[in-house]
Amino acid sequence: MRNTSREADDESTGIMVYHRDKRMNEIQKKMEENRKKMFANRLALKKYAKTNSNPNINEIVKKYDDYYYEFKANIKLQIDALEQIMKHLNHIVEEQEHYKKNNELDLDTDMHVDSRTNSQLKKDKKAIMKEIENLKKLL
Repeated sequence: MRNTSREADDESTGIMVYHRDKRMNEIQKKMEENRKKMFANRLALKKYAKTNSNPNINEIVKKYDDYYYEFKANIKLQIDALEQIMKHLNHIVEEQEHYKKNNELDLDTDMHVDSRTNSQLKKDKKAIMKEIENLKKLL
């Protein structure tokens, strides 16, 4: 059997997406390593600054501290935003449950759409909770 042109395009697109995702993961890993090194340098410089009164060292420590606090503030903002999304999704689930109790669905298609929606909401909520946990680990 021969691959049609469309199948070949789909395969090459899949390979390109794989390589892109792999590269993104590598970049994210490198960013995390750099962030950890930067925070380790910050702590080392803070210790050094306590025993050495060099104003340049203190200025560098201040810059590290500013970056560190900005980083933490951004993570907290991301967590807050995700928690707001979770509240919204929970509200949607509650509304759907209320609708089901008060208005029985007559059409099988409505029930099918509703079950798909619930399934997607559960997946979304699970993904958001995982991301919140990952962000909290960074704090």
